[in-house]
Amino acid sequence: FFLSNRSAPVDIGTEASGPVTEGPDSPSPQVEVKASSSSSDDLILEDTDETIAAERPYSIDDPTVAFSDELVGTPVVVRTKGSIPSSKEKFTEQIDLGEDISLTGRLGAGGMGDVFEGHIRSLNREVAVKVLAQRANSPSARERFHREVQVTAQLSHPNVIPVHSIEETKAGMPAMTMKLVRGMTLADYALKCREQTEKGALSSEHARSKRIEYFIKVCDAIAYSHSSGVIHRDIKPQNIMLGAFNEVYVMDWGMARLLEEREKIDEQRLGKSVEFLSDVDSAQTRAGMVIGTPRYMAPEQAAGLRAEVGPAADQYALGLVLYELLTLRPSRKATTVVEMLKLAREASTLDCSNALGGALASPLEAIVKRATACRPEDRFADVAALAEELRRFQRFEPVLSYEEPLAERAWRQVRRRPTLFMACVTTLLLCAGLATSLSLHQALTSQRQAATRQT
Repeated sequence: FFLSNRSAPVDIGTEASGPVTEGPDSPSPQVEVKASSSSSDDLILEDTDETIAAERPYSIDDPTVAFSDELVGTPVVVRTKGSIPSSKEKFTEQIDLGEDISLTGRLGAGGMGDVFEGHIRSLNREVAVKVLAQRANSPSARERFHREVQVTAQLSHPNVIPVHSIEETKAGMPAMTMKLVRGMTLADYALKCREQTEKGALSSEHARSKRIEYFIKVCDAIAYSHSSGVIHRDIKPQNIMLGAFNEVYVMDWGMARLLEEREKIDEQRLGKSVEFLSDVDSAQTRAGMVIGTPRYMAPEQAAGLRAEVGPAADQYALGLVLYELLTLRPSRKATTVVEMLKLAREASTLDCSNALGGALASPLEAIVKRATACRPEDRFADVAALAEELRRFQRFEPVLSYEEPLAERAWRQVRRRPTLFMACVTTLLLCAGLATSLSLHQALTSQRQAATRQT
């Protein structure tokens, strides 16, 4: 987890792409949308045999809503309006983790836990501390919390947030300590890219090439997790952090699943509802039936085809994140959760022609469309292949997903070897100049000789 370097949240309105979470491997139900009687901000999708019977509208007028929540710059650690102090304010709850760990401030709240800034006295080290919230306390929530700790701790990769230890409060609530990173989310970074692009003052730190560089690191982390048998299932800009020194971390592995468990369904622990958070924090993950954030769901994930949700679903989500990074526009827009899920199931082709900051290069467009292909088998073989395609593009090498015309190939070679190109052009110009000089010299010599003969 990380502490944002922004002092105040930015309120940009609500959207219909809030995450949907699941209980243990439950079959895909048809659902009915009902407004929760406990809160006007929640939607509960009840498990029924009927089709979707009601819809609740959401406002997503702001085109930047794809990149931000109210607590801009804080991944996974999210905020319900008026309920949680900012990172600079003191928290009021008394959570006792023993003499060695003290909590110094509250960062926010996630789907199942509250996150604090803490200090380990024996190590004199600042950390982030996530504690399972009392509101989510249940045997299944505890098991999921422990799984998040174990999965994250075992994924030893430079682009996966490090977990230091698992703890327990004196009240018996599980907790974990992890690296505290000072920086921003990829969502916040994308907002800054958009702002600079609209002002016509895009810095090198926010150029497309830099965005691709960051994204490749995300792909490296996910490729590593897949090689370790773990799928993330909730990849989105809010779950990706950028540090102050070009660090990139993939966060929030609480919804991760081991690939070997994809076929296992525990009937005794099926949840009975799916909850959507409909306030400005629609990126918050909550406990329920179906997993993921609708805006970034793969078709098979949105359709509830649980046995088919594997590495290719993570790749699809990455493709949507890549689209948003490159175009600085939301990958999907809808006015209700139901509509957003429908768009996810349909997996319509992304429009890359409306990119801010100029049209996308054709190879980049081809990469995005292949990563977000409707059928899993039409996507890249794995996330590592997606990352390698982007590296080829960055090196001005041929992109295998795109059949380039001869003119584009020539221009790519020029961009790849500009010094050699300039040397060749200079040589050709010198040769042309020399040939012209020799020709003129011969012409003048011939004229003099003719004049001499006449005299």
